[in-house]
Amino acid sequence: MKKIIVHILIVVLLTNCAKEKPQEKAIKKVHSYRVSGSTLPNAIDALGHITSINSVEIKAQVEGMLIDSHFIEGTLVNEGDLLFTIDPRQYIAARDKAAANIQDNEAKLGYAKDSVERYQHLTKDNYISQLDFKQLKSEMESTMAMIEQNIADLELALINLNYCQIKAPFPGITGKKLLTKGNLITNNGEPLLTIKQIAPIYIDFSVSEKHLLEISQKHKEKPLSVEIYPKDNQSSPIYAQLHMINNKVDEKTGMIALRAICENTEQLLWPGQFVKSRLILNEINNAFIVPNECIALGQKGHYVFIIREDQTVSYQQVELGLSINGIKTQITKGLKDGDRIVSEGLIQIRSGEKVEIIRDAS
Repeated sequence: MKKIIVHILIVVLLTNCAKEKPQEKAIKKVHSYRVSGSTLPNAIDALGHITSINSVEIKAQVEGMLIDSHFIEGTLVNEGDLLFTIDPRQYIAARDKAAANIQDNEAKLGYAKDSVERYQHLTKDNYISQLDFKQLKSEMESTMAMIEQNIADLELALINLNYCQIKAPFPGITGKKLLTKGNLITNNGEPLLTIKQIAPIYIDFSVSEKHLLEISQKHKEKPLSVEIYPKDNQSSPIYAQLHMINNKVDEKTGMIALRAICENTEQLLWPGQFVKSRLILNEINNAFIVPNECIALGQKGHYVFIIREDQTVSYQQVELGLSINGIKTQITKGLKDGDRIVSEGLIQIRSGEKVEIIRDAS
């Protein structure tokens, strides 16, 4: 009886298995990217920092009480704008004294000249001794020398009086006031203020010496463009122009220093700021540029999956070129214009499998 029951169970199981249909393999869902040729800048990326073309510490050239300041900290001043005023009264007095000494000695000189002219003829008839005449002439020449000294004193007094008004030597942004109204200014080299020019402005950066020959040749042919990317803006570059290639390679680092200049009319770059610099050497036409997520790395190198018209994917080995902002890469070999490649879902698929495109980008 037991044998009969076992045989019945086996028959039932075999019947149920025969009725089950084979499960169909699930189609993988992927994102795709359409390859097309575009213009690619051949560029060298480097970290740079912003430097003022002109930077100055404003210092007093005369001593006295600081009686006023005429600017707002952190704002733009133009060349010749008044920044500080030092009490000018002692220098006005020195000017007036020098002017008065000139008038006094000019009067004495007039009298001395008259005496020399009057007694010059009397010496011939011995009405006056030669010694007395020489003394008169010496007094006249001494007075003339005193006038020259007085004129120099007046010029110095005018210079010092002019120094009581401290003005901006060039257009720039003011920093913090280091001394305020009421302080006694001493001529000891202590700065009152720092001004930095920001328009135009320099961008200093360094690249490997292996690029030196190419950069030098391109720079001789035409001005080279430099794209500047502040840390808070990686998509919209600020444009500058290569200004200078340094005259030596740093023997410790093997780097060559470069300097670009930017008009910076919108004041987007600030002295001391660190930025990403991209030196554009030339442009590559009909370049294939794809997002980095389209590329995978295998045992044979980098590869992509091409989506065929029948929605199957095929393995395609590729060669890489330039990197663009760390998010896209140039493909120099393995793709052609119009190819559709997988951009998301590479890990889950195999060559020859069928896929479903749920999002397409180009």
